[in-house]
Amino acid sequence: MTTIAQPRFNETPLHHNSDAAAAALKELENEHRMELDELKRRRVQMYAAGRVLLSLLFIVSGFVKWAHFDATVASMNASGMNDAGLLLPFAIGFEIIGGALLLAGWKTRIASWGLIAYVAFLTLLVHYDLANEAHRAQALSNVAFIGGLLMLAGHGAGKASVDRWMARRAHAQIN
Repeated sequence: MTTIAQPRFNETPLHHNSDAAAAALKELENEHRMELDELKRRRVQMYAAGRVLLSLLFIVSGFVKWAHFDATVASMNASGMNDAGLLLPFAIGFEIIGGALLLAGWKTRIASWGLIAYVAFLTLLVHYDLANEAHRAQALSNVAFIGGLLMLAGHGAGKASVDRWMARRAHAQIN
């Protein structure tokens, strides 16, 4: 048994002809499509902003270590790291180059995995004493950084990136 929708008491139907109903439906669909396009645009912008902010953590950290090289070496030596003066240039380079790759969105998945390994290694090496509140706070921060990097490793750089631009360019050359 089929039921037919009846207008409520004192309510008249909105459309008496199918052309007006089709036009109203088309207008509603266009509004919905515009809302979805705006949502997609915002997602692209927010994803890119998140990637840029995450990259800046590494870039700024690398430049701060470089600007305060001697103090950083002294701090590393005080924490028991041998040959800190030899290791620090590699750490600075890794942070600046890895951060720059994330910033541009180029080779993002590879850069993310490299930075994940770097941050995990340093967390275990330097912040292993979780009974110490400062070490625990830094280790938790590093876990959060690794979480952000895992998202980039899993999803890539996003639409606003060199990776996406190069993929579109390669696809255009094939066709």
